[in-house]
Amino acid sequence: MLISDQDGQQVLNLARPDGDPLPRRNPAGLEIQRRALETGQIQISNVFTGPVLQIPVVTVEIPVIRPDKPPLGLSVVMDTRIFLPLVDRRDLPDGWLGGLVDRNGNVIARSRDHDRTVGQPASESFRKATQHSKEGWNEIRSLDGHIIANGHVSSDLSGWVMGLAADQAVFEAPIRRIVVVACLAGAAVTFLSMLLAMWAARRIASPIERLQEGSHALLRREAISFSETGVPEVDRALDAFSATASALEQHERERDEREAHVHLLMRELSHRSKNLLAIVLAIARQTNRQAANFQEFEMRFNARVQALADAHDLLVEKQWAGAAMQDLALAQLSAFGTDRFILRGEPVSVKPEAVQNIGLALHELATNASKYGALSVPGGKVLLEWTRGEDGSLRLRWEESGGPPVNQPKRKGFGRLVLERVVAHALGKAVLEFRESGLVWICDIDPEHVATGAENADLLRPAGKPQTGADRSPITA
Repeated sequence: MLISDQDGQQVLNLARPDGDPLPRRNPAGLEIQRRALETGQIQISNVFTGPVLQIPVVTVEIPVIRPDKPPLGLSVVMDTRIFLPLVDRRDLPDGWLGGLVDRNGNVIARSRDHDRTVGQPASESFRKATQHSKEGWNEIRSLDGHIIANGHVSSDLSGWVMGLAADQAVFEAPIRRIVVVACLAGAAVTFLSMLLAMWAARRIASPIERLQEGSHALLRREAISFSETGVPEVDRALDAFSATASALEQHERERDEREAHVHLLMRELSHRSKNLLAIVLAIARQTNRQAANFQEFEMRFNARVQALADAHDLLVEKQWAGAAMQDLALAQLSAFGTDRFILRGEPVSVKPEAVQNIGLALHELATNASKYGALSVPGGKVLLEWTRGEDGSLRLRWEESGGPPVNQPKRKGFGRLVLERVVAHALGKAVLEFRESGLVWICDIDPEHVATGAENADLLRPAGKPQTGADRSPITA
């Protein structure tokens, strides 16, 4: 089972280990999902090769309509082998062939050579017969090149076609024998028929009891095992009971796995919430030490918590996997006027811990620049540049120009503590230089905090309209 958004990006796939990156749905799966979302009705797909399982599958697409939220597609993915019991050779007389074909004429299940023919087109004559009528009986040429007698019936719900066929000689042999026997011994046949009816009644009584036992076992969700009774219809019914019991067992197992996953997510949410509260508490303590009065404390504390919230919004958008450096910079600096900043750097993403620390650092730098540095005077500019190192590290450079002359401050405030110690301790190392031409801050981020490969590509892929700090919900007292 998988869940994907309306663009086909998978957000949950029970066939993938937890934490693995999930692909987009292939065109065949995406098309049937869009049809389900447009019609609001359950859709059944044709056979296609699944992008994750890499085997022929069919899907049942269920639209999930959510108020005030984008719709989702719930897909139940089924291996085509699940339909083999419907055409099992053991349930057919010798020389007979059963098959299930999708609405495009491709084989879903076949009693002979299933692995070779699944997903391939059925014979041309069979496809023409099914296009001519929803049900019928025809003599056609099979995929093996033999002339066969074939009966078919089409489903109005899925458009699939069920076919049952036999070689012409096999099909005609019983008719010839019946004619001969009827001509030679009509009276004997009548007598034998009466005997056969009595024997069949006794023969059917036992399978009927097995059917009853199977239905009761199914109601109790117990495993069902049986030997062939000799009555194909009863055997097929018992086989269907067994398949249903297995499906129910699989459903309960998947339900238990989903519940375990939810518990894991709840524990992870609790852990991250505690970490976030610890950061907020530390900000409150440090801000209180530097504030002259409550009004100053409230202003500084709200601004810093808002910066933290902006970083948190970016993490939530990417399911706490990280954020692109460009998005992080815009979220923190847009409130100070993006025309005063020069942002330069290659597309790169950083991991969650780095997002929070870099967000706090950029907020403190921009606040200081707006009060005392380049942003405090007209014409002042700030360059924010990031470059990748050969070892996978990331260097951030903040350089102010066009502002008033810079002097070495006599005391260390909370912002300086964040820039020189907190961020450096968490991510790598940092240097703060008070040059006369403008403040310069250089931070070297260790490689383990920088996203690479497919993880970086997923984080750089836009999830919707990019948000900046001005677009996000503000934190109010």
